[in-house]
Amino acid sequence: MTDIAVEIELPPDWVELPLSPTADVDSWSVTEAERIAQRFAAEGEEASPEALARDLRERAEDSREREPQFALALFLSGFSASVGWLETEVWKPSEAMPELSLEQLVQALSYDHFGEPDLREVQTLAGPGVRIRQNIRGERLLRLGPRRVLQTLTYAIRPEATDRAVVMRVSWRSAALDEPMQTMADRAAETLTVTAAPGREGTE
Repeated sequence: MTDIAVEIELPPDWVELPLSPTADVDSWSVTEAERIAQRFAAEGEEASPEALARDLRERAEDSREREPQFALALFLSGFSASVGWLETEVWKPSEAMPELSLEQLVQALSYDHFGEPDLREVQTLAGPGVRIRQNIRGERLLRLGPRRVLQTLTYAIRPEATDRAVVMRVSWRSAALDEPMQTMADRAAETLTVTAAPGREGTE
């Protein structure tokens, strides 16, 4: 079946990360960091282009490991690094999930690290879906240290007229940003649309 491409409308605070294996991430990160620093300066805030470039490289390398369809990082003035991250994936049916039903998607995407996730059925422009709000255990700060808590809001959507599913995951670490990050994620999901994309490969 023809695969699908995902489109989302986001404010300019979000920076798309280069995922192509041939992308020159080092050069891109330096140029993008300068642009972000200039935006911050126009908003009355100072930022280190070197620190921003380092964070951009780390975020791009981290997203590449998961191979999403696209990935973005959120840079807000007053912060020395990205504060939120968004990735989208297109899932194809598999032996484990032949129908990619909403129930199957919830089961695959839910964790009980900190209690039961908050689940809500939603209707989006792309089709019916489920909104999953949960906190999960992130990476360790030190090899034997505690894991950091990652706040996440995931939309699992079943577009009509296709056997694919779309997963949009927004994550952040600061609990102080919980409300604005959820608002941004909800607004992004409201704009999410899918179009036919012959020749593109989804995520198994």
